[in-house]
Amino acid sequence: MDTFSIVTCGDKNYFPFLKQIESNIFSIYGTYPVIYDLGLEPEQKKNLKSPIRKIAFPETFSGYNSKKYIKAIHKPFCLLDFLTQFSLNCLYIDADTVFIEKVPETAFEHADICVTPRHPKERKPEYYTNGLINTGVIFFRNTRAVAEIMRQWATRCQTEDQTDQQALSELLSEHVDLLGGAEYQNWETVSIKLLDAQIYNDVSCSTGRILHFKNAGRTSKAFQKYTRFTCLQRHMPWGVRQWIAFKRRLKQLK
Repeated sequence: MDTFSIVTCGDKNYFPFLKQIESNIFSIYGTYPVIYDLGLEPEQKKNLKSPIRKIAFPETFSGYNSKKYIKAIHKPFCLLDFLTQFSLNCLYIDADTVFIEKVPETAFEHADICVTPRHPKERKPEYYTNGLINTGVIFFRNTRAVAEIMRQWATRCQTEDQTDQQALSELLSEHVDLLGGAEYQNWETVSIKLLDAQIYNDVSCSTGRILHFKNAGRTSKAFQKYTRFTCLQRHMPWGVRQWIAFKRRLKQLK
């Protein structure tokens, strides 16, 4: 079984998501995530139960590039810090994700890095301009080789007009076919596993074990959808889990 710590991050505007996600993770795993502080208020930090880390990262992390995609270039710096300061493997998730159930023990086996290529609903040219993967869910094994990839990712994120997704997609694409390749591939000596986004990074929020409410922190419509769902999950976790599982089976039959 792969033991791992769950890692996320957020600033003061994402405080409601951090409160929700630590409750969500504790209800399923019995532990709290490690949270990287991107600009939380002191009072907000007092109201979180998770361990909080603060590191230096590019100040432009929350800006947008010329194609209007958020840069999010803090991620490799946070993850490199985790891999060097802790001995556990790492499952990184964006703060606007929701666990429906535990990740199966076999999900990350035989892999050093697990990424989710674009969800079928996003397999369009306009999405590919910001990378072939969605970095909202990524697994990293704690090895020196993986840490070196983190360093290369961080370096690329410091290039002008780069986003975290675009940078990691371009880096991995040097050796890995991210859209049409085999489930397991190698990036030099590092084993890369391609996870099914419909299960592990479900931006449709209908069939996954991990749902990703993209843009919930930036648009009121997406935030309302996220709020309604998390409220329902808190009050009827078993019913939500069964409904998602039913829709997953229905999709597999089509």
